[in-house]
Order: sequence, then C-alpha cells, then structure tokens
Amino acid sequence: MKSVYEILYRYVLPAIKKRLAEELQLLGFTERDVAEMLSVSQPLISRYNRGERGTTIDIKQFKDLDLKIKYLARQIAEKKLDPIQIYSDLHKLAAYFMEKRYGCKFHRELDGIDPGRCNVCPTIFNIK
Repeated sequence: MKSVYEILYRYVLPAIKKRLAEELQLLGFTERDVAEMLSVSQPLISRYNRGERGTTIDIKQFKDLDLKIKYLARQIAEKKLDPIQIYSDLHKLAAYFMEKRYGCKFHRELDGIDPGRCNVCPTIFNIK
C-alpha cells in the first residue's frame, strides 16, 4: 500500500505546481519567470506545459482548491510572497487536498483502499 505521503509527494504536489505554473503563465509570465518564482528548473515548467509531469490528477475539478491556487498565483505575481512563503503555501494546498479527501478515489485506484473505511488523510492533514 502506498503511503499517503508518497501520494502527496509523487502526485498531489506536482499537480498543484503544474496548475500554479499554468496560472502564472496566464498572468503573462514566461516559463523562465515561473521557474524562478517557484524555485524549480525551467525544464520542469516545460514538462508541465507538455503534459509530461503533474497530469495524473486534474486539479481544476476541485473548484475550491483551484480558486486557492489562482489566489496564490496573484500573490506571487504581485511579489507579496518570498520563496519560503510560496513553499509553505504550496504544502498547505497539498494538505488541504488531502484533508478534503480529494485523493481518495485516486488512492482506491492505486491500492484498492476503501475510502468508506479510511479516515487517515482528514486526521493527519487537518490544517485548521
């Protein structure tokens, strides 16, 4: 069985970063700009754009999370956040995803976990 932390690291964070990179580019930033803002490489942003990374989970389907990502993109664009704050906010968004049980269907597909019997993520990732 895959750990919830492995799912978070391998699937959720890349999907959130991909969505954030898309949003920053919609605000007019280049791949290079976005890479610098997110403290990642420009080739990684290019991989997001080509659909080679961060595509396992479609973040746009979670409207509340997508709104939070758009807000974060605006904060970054307005230079209101430093790299540590961006890093922290990305991880808060990932914890929010897990707390809301948005990954349960995906975890079921990976490992056969029964979401009706599992309460791990809302317990571990309670970010209140």
